[in-house]
Amino acid sequence: MAGKIERTPELTVLYASLFVVMVGYGSTLIVLPYHVQRVDALARASPETVAFQVGLLTGIYALAQLLAGPFVGRIVDHFGHRSTLLAGLAGLAATQAAFGLTGSLPLLYGLRFLGGIAAAALIVAATAYVTDRTSEHDRTRGMAWFGTSVSLGLIAGPAMAGALSRPGINVGTGTFRIDGYSLPFLFSAVLTIIILGYARRALASADAPSQSSSLDRPEPCGANRGPRLRTLLGLVTASQYGLAIFEGTFVLYARNRLSLTPAQTSIAFVVCGAVMAVLQVPASGMLARIAGPLAQVAIGFALMGAGITALLTTTSYPIVLVMVAILAAGAALVIPNLSALVSLGSRSTTGVALGWKSSAGSLGQFLGPVVGGSLISRHQDLPFLMAGILLIAVSAGIAIAHRKSRLAADRGRHVPNGESRRREQWRLRMR
Repeated sequence: MAGKIERTPELTVLYASLFVVMVGYGSTLIVLPYHVQRVDALARASPETVAFQVGLLTGIYALAQLLAGPFVGRIVDHFGHRSTLLAGLAGLAATQAAFGLTGSLPLLYGLRFLGGIAAAALIVAATAYVTDRTSEHDRTRGMAWFGTSVSLGLIAGPAMAGALSRPGINVGTGTFRIDGYSLPFLFSAVLTIIILGYARRALASADAPSQSSSLDRPEPCGANRGPRLRTLLGLVTASQYGLAIFEGTFVLYARNRLSLTPAQTSIAFVVCGAVMAVLQVPASGMLARIAGPLAQVAIGFALMGAGITALLTTTSYPIVLVMVAILAAGAALVIPNLSALVSLGSRSTTGVALGWKSSAGSLGQFLGPVVGGSLISRHQDLPFLMAGILLIAVSAGIAIAHRKSRLAADRGRHVPNGESRRREQWRLRMR
């Protein structure tokens, strides 16, 4: 089945939809620090104030996803994948286009918030569809292709932003205007509309409500299921926080300390996305034979922490790219395995479970830019240093907890009853 997952027309359009979400997100990371400079309210603001506003504008997108996640999950379960996904694509196109045209700071915040809601609808609907169309055995591989689509969008978004930005263009005055940094947003909106038309045709028969089979999931005992799921959601938040610290502050760090041009900064994001895209699917296949999901998650957190901390040790551009690649390699291990573990660790309906996962990830994506923007305004090294310490500590915590869990399971293995067997099966899946 794993070989057929990626080639079905319906899943192809789902992966394309995730791709365009990340094209818009990735291009925004590159353009936003320059885009806000045309806002009249920030015309004479200090660099620290601009950095803080950039962090808030990046974070409010994730805040919207955080608040909308559980609600959107219920919509997916009630109305189905297709309707929710199409609504998300339409909302994303509209908000991207309007964001590129406005010079009003309040409007920028409002549009960014609405765009986050639209992205949440699209992502939860697409993830629920992938979950419902894959078996437990293929789940991690399906999520790895999900992550590959996201990573390819992160490659294309910054590259597109760097190619389309034209600082010399300036048309119109007042609240609505077009300048050289409007073009990436408008192009992203057009691309999203194209995928919307494609999705309407390709998903014509895919509007059944999400009803993921509970036969395909483990049955941990009721006392342990909730805490375990909460722990996994906490790991999702931590991983997205670390990644968002990098994504939300690297442009400012690269400009202020490394003196990189927008094109060089775009290349760093391209490297990040390329490494994640290349590694996620092979990691879900080859590494799964020698290391279980939790072991891969622990290794991934350690690599993320090492990569983001090591950025502080060099100003050499090639070495910076190597450190970014190490960070991305860690994320490639963490993201698909956590997605699969969350889907396996909950017996609730697919949309609700994945809605909570979306909110957990969005919490990290919100906190990352906001905290990072605040820290970088005090000292440019603080965001990466604090994130690195957190990620390495999480890796150590996972390793210690996993070791204790295995020892406890080994001690209880002599109890030959059905409940013991179910716990052991769940433990093996978590490995």
